[in-house]
Amino acid sequence: MQRALAGPSLLQTAFSVRCLDLFDRLPRAARPSYLSGLVIGEALRWPQLAGVQSVVVIGSPLLSERFARALALRGIATRILDEEAAWRGLWAIDRKRARLAEET
Repeated sequence: MQRALAGPSLLQTAFSVRCLDLFDRLPRAARPSYLSGLVIGEALRWPQLAGVQSVVVIGSPLLSERFARALALRGIATRILDEEAAWRGLWAIDRKRARLAEET
């Protein structure tokens, strides 16, 4: 994640996976996690995050924890909710929409 945040672009940092592979510096089992970190880091280079102090992360525990660690590197606090939060939220929105439709 730190490499992606400091690197020039995802294309250039992603090539490091191939280099680490060629020189046996990254175990095969670690490559997906390393690449995931590069993608997360690239996503968090988004300029609109400047000045953001906290965010809510919704997703699987592993991926949410990775995003939380990357956000912490940018000084952004996180609150993690499990992936069911998205479905509960969408269900609540749908119920509210249905009630409003019934009233009209």
